[in-house]
Parts: sequence; C-alpha cells; structure tokens
Amino acid sequence: MSWELVKPEDTYSASPGMNQFDDYIRKNVVMTTLEDMLAWSRKNSLWPFNFGLSCCYVEAATAISSRHDISRFGAEVFRATPRQADMMI
Repeated sequence: MSWELVKPEDTYSASPGMNQFDDYIRKNVVMTTLEDMLAWSRKNSLWPFNFGLSCCYVEAATAISSRHDISRFGAEVFRATPRQADMMI
C-alpha cells in the first residue's frame, strides 16, 4: 500500500461551496481495497508476549490485561506465545 500527499489543484467550481467540500473529502477519506486495509492493520498491530520471571509479573499482567469485559466485542483472544509476539514486555 502506498500513500502520497498531493497538493489540491486550484480549480474553481460553479457552485461556491463545492471546492471546499472536495478539499475536505480529499483530506479525510482514504480509498483503498479491503485486502490493503487488512494488511495495513495486521502490520501495525502489536501482540505483546508476557512472561513472568519475578514478582513484578503480577503488575505487568494486570497492566496488559483488560479492565473491562471485552469478550462481548470478540477481542478476548490473547496470544501469549513468542510466535505471535511483536514486542516483549
């Protein structure tokens, strides 16, 4: 997926507010494919690998785990293996 910033062209439309609307859309809407969006989200997501070697593990485990019940949203999967980890805490 490639991104580039392009200066909007200085075009004038017949209706007075359309040029501002077009500029707003160009700055705030990203058009891409679903595959590119999923690849971007997988590339930029972090899966921490938590391991306990001392008494500080209790604090680290509570910092990593959720404070609320997130299983309702389908986000309860916590992969705590080095294979899926991107970062070690």
